Amino acid sequence: MQIIFLTKNDNKIREANEALLNYGIKLTAAPENVQKLEIQDEHVENVALYAAKTAYKKLKRAFVVEDDGLFINALNNFPGPYTAYALKSIGIKGILKLMENIENRGAYFQSAVVLQLLGRFFLFTKKVHGTISLIPKGNAGFGFDPIFIPSGYDITYAEMDLKEKSSISHRAGAFKEMASFLNNYYKKYYENYTK
Repeated sequence: MQIIFLTKNDNKIREANEALLNYGIKLTAAPENVQKLEIQDEHVENVALYAAKTAYKKLKRAFVVEDDGLFINALNNFPGPYTAYALKSIGIKGILKLMENIENRGAYFQSAVVLQLLGRFFLFTKKVHGTISLIPKGNAGFGFDPIFIPSGYDITYAEMDLKEKSSISHRAGAFKEMASFLNNYYKKYYENYTK
């Protein structure tokens, strides 16, 4: 089963596909003429839903949209849904600067995946709690991966290989929820829809 993933981020496609290996689902890049339109909102779920509903006007076949954010407790959940902007504007060094002398380093990553199927929109979310490291560690991954240590681990996302990260990450969790839903409830409808 192939589904279009509406993103220009190849890292996200690789991570999601790794998470979906055992589900018989393969995500492919969206056509160049279909762009993911993002709104500013306090909730990643709303950002993903808006992008999916807008894209549906052009893309009438099954697709998924994903939005995610890093929510840091001591920074009132900043950057949250503005994670991509924060990465671009202040980067990892800027976040660590804001966290100087802060003992509460709790944070979580949240992913929201929206599946459009048969003109309906299905939302799947996953949070992974953890802490912000004192310094960046690791060269794998992307975004804020070098400073996020998931709960139960003593290494950052960026110190994990793709297989390990895709077994526990927020994005992988949301996509696995979507895959279970598809395989359990909608597979027969999806196969008829794409014939």
